[in-house]
Amino acid sequence: MKVGDLVRINPSDPDPQGRSSGIVLKFDSYRAEHHDDITPIVNVLWTKGSGWINKDRIEVLNESR
Repeated sequence: MKVGDLVRINPSDPDPQGRSSGIVLKFDSYRAEHHDDITPIVNVLWTKGSGWINKDRIEVLNESR
């Protein structure tokens, strides 16, 4: 997965915000307060605007070149 890829919410993971597919804008990570676990997150341009999502919740539909 890289910037520019077309991604979608995993079919087995219904999204409460109604997002379905979008384009990857950038990557980052999140660490919950008082925890050592680091979660990779992705900023995606959805049809309703950009937003962050856990990388494990999306899959690549079409890789950019």
